[in-house]
Amino acid sequence: MICVGFDGASAASAPIDALRAFGPGAVILFGRNAGSAEQTRELVAALRGISELAPLIAVDQEGGRVERLHDGVAPLPSAMAFGATGDVDLVARAGSLLGRDLARLGITAGASAPETLVDEIIEAFAQRFAIKVAASGTQRESIVFNLPRELRVA
Repeated sequence: MICVGFDGASAASAPIDALRAFGPGAVILFGRNAGSAEQTRELVAALRGISELAPLIAVDQEGGRVERLHDGVAPLPSAMAFGATGDVDLVARAGSLLGRDLARLGITAGASAPETLVDEIIEAFAQRFAIKVAASGTQRESIVFNLPRELRVA
């Protein structure tokens, strides 16, 4: 599946014709695509109409510093902050809140990857291609939490 991003925060400024011709399986929204909640809903509706089989519409909305959309989505603390509480029920409620808010905007997928996976992908590309990647202000997170009661073995 090919996922693409683009510049523009409204349906009128999005490259809808180019996306329709290309036919990606997913479109990811970034901060540059964030407008009002109404603009985001209109943009997502236009994106979903680029093909008969609507593409996934993704956003990296993890909470804390990683919040691409602001209007129409409750601000949440980072995953590290949630992990520090040790409160699985709180995390579940926050996840439900975030999912509800994103669904109201028409978002159909989340997009984030553990940093170790990103590191492995970068290393694989570096071995195959002549590229250099410089890290800029990354911070490792270690998140530990208990399984929800429903998943625990008695």
